Order: sequence, then C-alpha cells, then structure tokens
Amino acid sequence: LMESRWLIVGVTVFVTAIGVAYAMLATPIYRADVLLQVEQQQSAFAGLTELGAALGQESPVEGEIEIIRSRSVVVGAIEQLGLQVSVTPRRMPVVGGFLARRHTGPTPGGFGPYAHGGERVVVSRLEVPENMLGRELTLKVLDGGRYRLEDVEGRAGQPVESGPIRVFIEELHARPGSEFIVMVSALPRVYQSIRGAIRVSQKGRNTGILEMSLEGEHPARTAETLNTIASVYLRQNVERRSEEASQTLGFINEQLPDLKSNLDAAESRLNEFRTMRGSVDLSLETRGVLEQVSVVEARMSELDMQRAELRQRYTENHPSVTALNQQVAQLRGELDRSNAQIRNLPETERESLGILRDVRVANELYMLLLNRAQELRVMQAGTIGNVRIVDSAIEPWKPVRPRKALVALLSLMLGGFLGVALALVRRAMSRGVEDPGEVERALGIPVYAVIPHSKMQEAIIAEMAVSPEDGVARALVTVNPQDLAVESLRSLRTALQFGMLDAENNIVAVGGPSAGVGKSFVSVNLACVLADAGKRVLLADGDLRRGHLNKYFGITRERGLSQVIAGEMTLDQAIHKGVRAGVDFLSTGVLPPNPSELLLHGRFRETMQEAASQYDVVIIDVPPVLAVTDAAIIGRAAGTNFLVLRFAEHTMQEIALAVKRLSQGGVQVQGVVMNAVSERAGAYGYKRYGYQYAYSYGEKP
Repeated sequence: LMESRWLIVGVTVFVTAIGVAYAMLATPIYRADVLLQVEQQQSAFAGLTELGAALGQESPVEGEIEIIRSRSVVVGAIEQLGLQVSVTPRRMPVVGGFLARRHTGPTPGGFGPYAHGGERVVVSRLEVPENMLGRELTLKVLDGGRYRLEDVEGRAGQPVESGPIRVFIEELHARPGSEFIVMVSALPRVYQSIRGAIRVSQKGRNTGILEMSLEGEHPARTAETLNTIASVYLRQNVERRSEEASQTLGFINEQLPDLKSNLDAAESRLNEFRTMRGSVDLSLETRGVLEQVSVVEARMSELDMQRAELRQRYTENHPSVTALNQQVAQLRGELDRSNAQIRNLPETERESLGILRDVRVANELYMLLLNRAQELRVMQAGTIGNVRIVDSAIEPWKPVRPRKALVALLSLMLGGFLGVALALVRRAMSRGVEDPGEVERALGIPVYAVIPHSKMQEAIIAEMAVSPEDGVARALVTVNPQDLAVESLRSLRTALQFGMLDAENNIVAVGGPSAGVGKSFVSVNLACVLADAGKRVLLADGDLRRGHLNKYFGITRERGLSQVIAGEMTLDQAIHKGVRAGVDFLSTGVLPPNPSELLLHGRFRETMQEAASQYDVVIIDVPPVLAVTDAAIIGRAAGTNFLVLRFAEHTMQEIALAVKRLSQGGVQVQGVVMNAVSERAGAYGYKRYGYQYAYSYGEKP
C-alpha cells in the first residue's frame, strides 16, 4: 500500500471529484407530503349501529391506500392540472441545470438555444394527433412574444390551430432564441409515472394516519400535484359515502308503501273488531305480553329488511348476513315463547291481542323507517367522508437528494476503497520477483547487490534523450556521488573484486533477461566507481543492435567495436580515451546488419584479450539474453558474468530461462544484481537489506 500510495491518492481524488461534481451538478429532487386521517364512520343517529354496518361505513386503511393510487384518483388530478403536457427548457449539457439553479434576476439568461434560468412558459392547451404523443417537439421563442412550435407559429395569449395541432400558450417569458422541449404524453404513461412515484404508508400501527409523499424536480409543482391528488381522493370519498346513503334511502322508500298498506289494513281490522265486539279490557299480564311481542316482531321486521339489503351486496356466507341470521333466530325463539303464552288466553282476549299486536308492530315499523328515511335525506345532503386532510402539502425548500455532504463523504470512502483494491489487485496480478532471497534459493546464484531506484537517474535519461551528443558525461556517479544507488554500486565493486579472484580473466559481462532492466546504467556507473578506486577500466558497448552507451558520455558511435572486428581499424584507434578519469570507452561503432555473425568472428575474442591485457577491468554491456544469442557469444569471452534484474519486473520462470539460455551457450552466471528496488516499508524494500543510510557526506555542523 505504501508503494502504491500515489495510485491510491489519485484514485481517491478522482472518485471524490466525480462524487462532488455529481452532488453539485445533479438535479435536486424535492419531496412534498400530505397527512391524511382515515377514521371509522360513526352513525349520527342513536340505535342505528346495524344500519351503519350495512352501509359499509368502516373502510380498511389498506383499501384506502390502494384507492389513493387508483386510476380514478390519479387520472382526475392529471386532467385537472394538465400534467400530460410537459415543457422543459433546453439546457447546456452537463452544467446547464447548475447555471439555471443559480440564476438570479428577472431577466432570463442563456445563449443560443440554451436557457440558463429565469424563463417561464405556461401551456394551457396543447392537442396533437395520436402519432405525435410521446414525441419531443421544439418550441423556439421569437421576438415580440411570438413563438414557433414545430411548423406552427403563434403569439402568447392567443389560441392557434393548425391542422390537427391546437395550442394555447398563456404565458411566455423567455429570451428570444432560446428553445424548449414540449411533449404531450399518453395518459396511461403519465398515470404509471405518477403512480410509481407516489408513496403512501400508515404511520404507526392501526392509527388510521396515512402519509402520502411525492418527489419531483420542481418543488411548487410537486406540492400542487400532491394536494390535487389528496383533494380528488377526498371528494371521491365524500361522493362514495353519499352514494351509499342514496342506495339505502332508495331501498327504504321501496319498503314504505308496503308498510303503509299493512298498517292501514291492521287498523281497519281493529276498527271492525271493535264495531262487532266492542272494547275489550286486557289484563296487566296480557298487556305485558302484547308489549313484548310488539317489540320482538318490530325488531324482527327491521332485521329482515336489513338482511334483504345486505343480500343485494353479499352472499349468505358473509359475516354480516350470518350475524343477522343469528339475531333473527334468537328473536324467533322469544316470539315462540310469547305465542305460547298467548295461546293460553281466552278466545276473545286472544283475538283482540292479535289485532292490537298487528297494529302496533306495523305502526312502529312504519314510523321507524319513515324516520330513517328522513335521516338519510339529511345525511345525503350533508355527507362527510371518513377521511380528512390533516396537513396539506407545502412547497419544499430543501431537496431530499442528492445529499451533498453524504455524497462527498461516500465518494471519498469509495475512492479510498477502490484505490486500495486496485493496488492489491495490481500486486496480486504482478508475478515479478521482488525478494532477492527467492532468486538465491531457486537458482543458487548469489545476489551481489541490491540497487535502489534513483529519481536522479530518471532525470539523467530524460536529459540524454534531449541532447545525446553534446559531449557531456552524465553518469550518476558524476552527477550525484551521494545517491543511494551509487552506494549500492560501491558495494557491488567490493563484491566484484573478491569475485574476480578466481576468474579466468578480468572481463566482466553485464546482461539482463530483457531490455529496459538497467544493465547499461549498471555498466556505466560500475565502471566509474571502479575507476574511482584506482582501476584502469575499459567500458565496451557490446550491443551491436541497439547499443546507446555513447549517450552517457555525449559522443557519437561512428568508430567502435564493429569496425575493430571487421578489421577496419585497430583497438587503440577505436577507443575513446578518458571519457572520465580512469575510464576509456569502446562504442558499438556502425551498427552492422549481421551482429551475431560478426561477434562469432575470431577477431572479437582477440580484441577482448587485447583489451584485457591493457586494462585492470573490462566491462561489456551485452544485449538482452532472451532476445538474441549475442549475450551467450559475448559471455564466453568474459571471466565474470552478471545478470541484472529489475525489481518486480521478471517472473522466476523468466529468470530461470535466461540463466538456462546462457548455460546452454557455455556461460556460467556468477552473480545477480537487483536493480531499481523501490523505497518502501514492505517486506522486500531495500531498507530490509540495510541500504537506507542515515548520514550524508559533508562536514559535521
């Protein structure tokens, strides 16, 4: 993670910047809410509990939620507000909405077709043919309050009709040249959109309090839409209650003529009986039985009518019908007991009691329904629903999303997480060897030096690319002798001096598995540190294909090794003397078309032997081992061969293959140099191997 700290920081900053940009540029969404109360409808008349149940005055909250989101309610609000027609200003991409939200002043802003705030367009009417429903139409504002909608031109405040298109723009306050996107959507599509956006839930358990909310981009329009939906729902609730009262009143009015006829018939029989028999005195017990029978029969008649009304709505198995049947059965049992008492009375008294019972029952039932009919008429005229609006929607002033602080915080956390994940994935996918000990254990070849990565060397390479032949030597040893990489090269110098004691000659070949590992850097600077130790060193560029050691000394390659092998000049003529104190340089010369064949010539070995006899150490920079066979040819002429590896660049298989390729050519690798090791606190950083120095050169203060 320390090695990839800049990657993590970069990813974190990038993701956070995207999150902050989204929070600033995203269209804010506002939420309006309405609070409704659904209460149990109580009867306004004493003793009419059963009638209230028959009217279905209890409305489950779940059912009311579905009614609110029903097509009849939502479509009623859509038609009332004209929500099928949408008018959207054409904004500048990405930042248009941001500029419009920060526009102040009465004058509309913008340029070209883009509107940047302050504009207002009210389309009171827009009718288009069916094939244009859902299609975006362009409304362009012209001078003098005029406009052009597709091919139709008109003026604000005046209705326009052109073929199947009818439009009336009531208000047009916008900059001339700006454009608006106008669209007439199909009614089902608008209904589904609003229905999906409405959220209705009960607050608490069995409270009957409903919270209805709606989210939208425009706070005023969102609040207005929600209030309209609540109003339409409330009106339909009242109308539904009034309609139920009307249906019950109609049923009672149908029964009243029959009850009046029964009452008249009973009174006629009573009058005839009194005319024929005279007045009959009833005992106190008989009067009690009469009173009891009258009440029971009146109640049974009332329940029979309620049951008949319920059967128009429900089946016999409905709980309300079953409950009425049980009540009727109980009353019938009481009536049977009373009839048994009546049968024990004298005949005259029994006959008088029956006639009086019929008259009283018919009269009570008739008067009861007559009173209820009057009450239902009053109820129908002043019906209120079982729903009321507790809190209407007000225009929201603060958006519910995006929550800028939360978005920024989450973006920061997400960026950090992605950066860490990317660093770990990159590390997991990188199969390059980082531990020098792993090379020693796998191949049995000692690691002579671990050279840390040098930023100064990067600057030197960049400068060489600009001025490769300006005559300036650019070895890191010369530019910055105190660099940690130079200290590692000094350690390599010490190890090399001991390692060459058993070598057959003083020629050192420096190669690598592939290009770009830093073998040229090691060759040049190793030659310089050897010269600083008093050695006479010849540095030879053996890469006759792409050699570039001459750039380190700012000279050309014209005379060099290829001409010596070809017999065009002597070794002494080809060597560049004193490129640095104690260092002579043999460049590649003119790059030949057949470098492998040229190196196989006997003059190459003779040239190397001649150079070895004149210098204390001869260092040859060889081509990549796995790329060409030149490295094996040059390596056979050298007494010591080094393999330069770049930190975390090579797999163990690649390193083993390079060693095997040299071994097949008769070359034994004496040691490995791990180059460009990153400075980090991890397990394989060069700090582990003691290459972090806590002192610098100079006088003690």
